[in-house]
Amino acid sequence: MHWSFTLIITLCIIANTYVLAMDKYPEDPAETVVVDILNEVFTWAFVIEMVIKLIGLGFRDYSRDSFNLFDAFIVVLSIVDIIVTASIAGDSPTGALSAFRGVRLLRIFKLARSWTSFREILAKILVTMKNVSTFSVLLLMFMFIFSLLGMELFGFKVQFYEDLFRQ
Repeated sequence: MHWSFTLIITLCIIANTYVLAMDKYPEDPAETVVVDILNEVFTWAFVIEMVIKLIGLGFRDYSRDSFNLFDAFIVVLSIVDIIVTASIAGDSPTGALSAFRGVRLLRIFKLARSWTSFREILAKILVTMKNVSTFSVLLLMFMFIFSLLGMELFGFKVQFYEDLFRQ
């Protein structure tokens, strides 16, 4: 929990996010190799961070913190991504494999622990999402009711004559 360790991990998170954002189309083969190597380096850096925290805090204290469990989940998914990518040998990661890489971007939320204004913004977004979800359910109910009402009022009232449209 030393400030320098936290700073190094924070810089690794930011650099890893930047490297993951370098994905583009069309792919340059040389750049793809460099990005893959950097992704593996960052993954192993986060594995080392997890192991250091497990040794330093112990399993019980490590597992009490939800940020640590979240990070452990992402580290395990990153290792699975490396194993699966190595097993397909040469094919470009698409579909589910790129979803594994997308999950790694969630690591940026670890910054919420040390970045107070970011944590406040996330809390406000969660409150807003609760309010928006209630409104969305209410809106969907109104749409459903009025579509049923429209079907009842206008069902079988409009008739199309196919002979008019065949000309």
